[in-house]
Amino acid sequence: MGRFSLLRIGRLMRLLAPLLMFACTANAQNCDINNDWFLAKHLNNVSDTPVRFAPDIMSTKAIEFNTSMSRDGKAFYFASASSNWSQSFAKVSHFIDGKWSVPKRVEYEGNIDLGSDIHITYNGKQFFKAYGGDIYRSDKQGAHWGKPQKLSSAINTESYESYAITTCSGNLYFQRRIDKVNWDLYVAHFKDGSYQQAQRMPSHINSDIMEADAYIAPDESFMIFIRMRATDGLGLSDLYISYNEKGQWSEPVNMGESVNSKGVDGSPFVSPDRKFLFFTSNRHSKDVEKFDGELDIYVRRIDINQWRK
Repeated sequence: MGRFSLLRIGRLMRLLAPLLMFACTANAQNCDINNDWFLAKHLNNVSDTPVRFAPDIMSTKAIEFNTSMSRDGKAFYFASASSNWSQSFAKVSHFIDGKWSVPKRVEYEGNIDLGSDIHITYNGKQFFKAYGGDIYRSDKQGAHWGKPQKLSSAINTESYESYAITTCSGNLYFQRRIDKVNWDLYVAHFKDGSYQQAQRMPSHINSDIMEADAYIAPDESFMIFIRMRATDGLGLSDLYISYNEKGQWSEPVNMGESVNSKGVDGSPFVSPDRKFLFFTSNRHSKDVEKFDGELDIYVRRIDINQWRK
């Protein structure tokens, strides 16, 4: 084989290396439930009544929302926004010596630290975020994250995409703006090392109102998402749950008054042991339409199967 051909192959392999690495890590994740999740013993005071999580550390007078953590759960990621929502960015806190550290902005290679709707993969090796109407991914590089890379046109379009979450199969779920008011949920299946063209989720999941903020279990056995101003809703936005039954998503069920309030309830996340639900709420705001500093992160104990019919 000639030197020119070898050089071309070398360039091609360098270009494909990040994709091949992602393909291997996406399909090599340990999807087991972490029944020994270390933080559970520190949440003994948490019952089935939602309470603010880590008051004055994660839940403060500022605007906090959107939770994510990897299987080991020792780093707690969330999003924060300026008072007028002109900027939003990711923060992280580490559990050290029995307490959470002061949250700091997530560090990336380069100068792109803005963006929210954050998600860290179950194995802790990839980090997703939304910025400027598109979804980006960073790979773990030591203690920091690599430069965010914009995902392909199979996912990002001229519309507005955000709130990505991946599963252990590599499939990526996200939301896409349909018009000025409504959003729908989509999935891009991961096959042969790349994302397939995103598909809109079934009509019993996506209605004629807003569906967004989907949490998908790492093994895709259930999903929790929001509907806004639903006819059977309790507040401005409510959390709903759907179960994967033999490859089909069940009819969504409103999670009820033990979770939802008269205000905003959204951004769900289930702990690695599946015993705690983290979510965003402004249930104590005097004006739930304002999305002000009362928007905080809440936690409550759950039995994930209690809403099965």
